[in-house]
Amino acid sequence: RTSNDNNELSVEVVVGCPDAVRMRVVVVGGGRIGLPMAVTATDRGHRTTILEVSEKTVASISAGSAPFEEPGMQAPLTAHVNSGLLDATLDQSVASEAEVVLCAIGTGLEEDGSADLSALESLSRSIGAHLSSGVLFVFKTTLPVGTTERMAALLAAASGLSLDDELRVCFSPERIVEGKAMEEMRSLPKIIGGIGPASAAAGASFYETIGGKIIHVSDSRTAELCKLLDNAYRMTRFGFSSDVASLAKSVGVDAYEAITAANAEYSRNSIPLPSMGVSGYCLTKDPLYLDMAAGRISQRRGFPTVWMAARRAADDQMAMTEMAILDAISSTESPVVVLGGLTYKEDVADVRESHGVDLARSLRAKGIAVHAWDPCLGDCSVDGIEVRGSAEEALEGADLLAITVPHREFLDLAENSKALAAALAMMRTQRVYDGWGVWRSTLLSSDVTYQGCGLPGR
Repeated sequence: RTSNDNNELSVEVVVGCPDAVRMRVVVVGGGRIGLPMAVTATDRGHRTTILEVSEKTVASISAGSAPFEEPGMQAPLTAHVNSGLLDATLDQSVASEAEVVLCAIGTGLEEDGSADLSALESLSRSIGAHLSSGVLFVFKTTLPVGTTERMAALLAAASGLSLDDELRVCFSPERIVEGKAMEEMRSLPKIIGGIGPASAAAGASFYETIGGKIIHVSDSRTAELCKLLDNAYRMTRFGFSSDVASLAKSVGVDAYEAITAANAEYSRNSIPLPSMGVSGYCLTKDPLYLDMAAGRISQRRGFPTVWMAARRAADDQMAMTEMAILDAISSTESPVVVLGGLTYKEDVADVRESHGVDLARSLRAKGIAVHAWDPCLGDCSVDGIEVRGSAEEALEGADLLAITVPHREFLDLAENSKALAAALAMMRTQRVYDGWGVWRSTLLSSDVTYQGCGLPGR
């Protein structure tokens, strides 16, 4: 690392030379953002340490084994750990060696819906004492607007370093999705918002070594807003489709057919197909974080923001799904419901903030026996819910199957009516509630009662 006459951090970029160690990097948090980030940084030649609070995670990484599955990550992780370029620790004093600290610990929600930043505040106070002059500190995870500035002040107070001079702080939102993290870490554009010009320049210099176009914004608040816009916009689109599904069902129209036709070869439309629920760590939280900055606007005009209205529309689709399930099994003695998919999205083994888990909890609270069929999770137990990876084991004796996530295996069955018929034949009562319309065009036996989100009954 060198400094120019303006005391701005500059880095020599050695493209295609992974063995050239460029900078000393510490990644705080070895989760689904932090670990792919750490492996990618090491791929680019940086000497990297993951700082964790979980002994189990540290032990797993130290053994060269990823604590979760992410395509393309395991092999380089093992290689980097074996080479000594990547390690993990519980000791915050490692931050004293760092030229770059990337903070990838999660934030959450309090019971009243406000932001839970307690872990981030605690970290900023404790790790600040270990920071050295010239360090770049980057916040990666979703934050309410203005949080980076507040955390920077905590870091400065704990370290005694001057902001935007000895201590450079910026926000650069992580926008990867599970299943594509290793590819997108390198390819997605990097939005950089610093607390000052030196911080912004330092952030850009580091991310130029990672890959992807650098997009400068005026400050950290603008960068924080960019992150919130991503998922609030998606939520708004999904909420629109949720209301289309409700309307279509009420007038006897297939919502999937109507939306597909409306989108067909018409570039002005990109309406998402409806689903029974929207869930996951980001879509659940980000619209609420964005709404915190819009509270006065809603109070003034007397109606909610469009993204919060959309959030409620999506939640209402979940409520309608539960009512439909309860109505379908109302006359069945000791009914058994199987949820097709328990993860928060398709083709991942992650149940954080899963609408399927929420649905299972609600049904169980009403005395309904609930199991799950999830080929991504396999045979296991989630929140006390028995999960089976195969259709045969999961569906035997069931009275209703609710498709909650469009896993690839479920989509494949849409093209194999014989295999689907054999799977459904394992059920005591062949009822399907299709929350994603995956089997809406499949020829089903007359013995199957088929309903679903946005679908007229048949």
